[in-house]
Amino acid sequence: MKIFYKIVVFWSVVFLAFNVFASDGIFGFAEDLFNEGDYYRAIGEYKRFIYMNKGSKLIKKAEYKIALSYLLAEKFEQAIQSFEDIEMKYPDKMKEISLLQKAYIFLKKRDYKYSLLLVDDFIKSYPESKLLDNAYYLKAWAKIYGENWKDAKEYFNKIKDSEIKKSIEMINEKLDKVNLIDQKNYFVAGILATLIPGAGHIYCGRILEGLTALLINAIFIYNTYNAFLRDDTAGKFLYGIPSTTFYLSNIYGALTAVKRHNEGEINKYIQQLEEFKIDIIIYDF
Repeated sequence: MKIFYKIVVFWSVVFLAFNVFASDGIFGFAEDLFNEGDYYRAIGEYKRFIYMNKGSKLIKKAEYKIALSYLLAEKFEQAIQSFEDIEMKYPDKMKEISLLQKAYIFLKKRDYKYSLLLVDDFIKSYPESKLLDNAYYLKAWAKIYGENWKDAKEYFNKIKDSEIKKSIEMINEKLDKVNLIDQKNYFVAGILATLIPGAGHIYCGRILEGLTALLINAIFIYNTYNAFLRDDTAGKFLYGIPSTTFYLSNIYGALTAVKRHNEGEINKYIQQLEEFKIDIIIYDF
């Protein structure tokens, strides 16, 4: 009887030890996959760990890493849902971090207004947070993407963290030169296009389009003029209507060229700023 009891105890200990080792192994494997950037497989392993270890202290971390994996894999809807689930499950401990991560996600989704809304909520709710610099950094970038350069610099200057401050020195230097962005004037382009068809396009650097517009308009205007000289009723309609259409299209096209040029120059400027952007994703808590 004593031998049987010892055997049962022995195998029970072995079974428990195996489970502990296996569980730790699963979590460690998931962490390795996460660190290697294999986020989809990491999600599967984290979920397997949670399923096998209902009472583990690592469950919260595993759930957080699942949300992070979705974020880094750019599965933004799943990431948002995961962070919201974490907020519901751990309202006191995880809402602060989750709020910032969601703000980061919406910034990545280019929903700058909602990102700003979440950051403002964070700043208002956690004015003494250790993550306040992260919030200011996110808000500054949302302002940049919204082309609000002055406010962006204001929030960059609120940052106290020395590591983050290093990355924004060059950004602030470039923000001081924002007035050097080559921006074309709608009024000037419209006047040029009105006086000389195609000139508005050339003003915006679209030389081939401008010369094409000039040639087409010149042909139709010349033929329309001749039709009126000859009192050619058919010619007046044949050339006059397309002539008017091309002339007005040339003005509209010049204004569109201004919009494209200005947007392109601003996008290039933002890309230059992004060269100094750092990763402020919160990987642990």
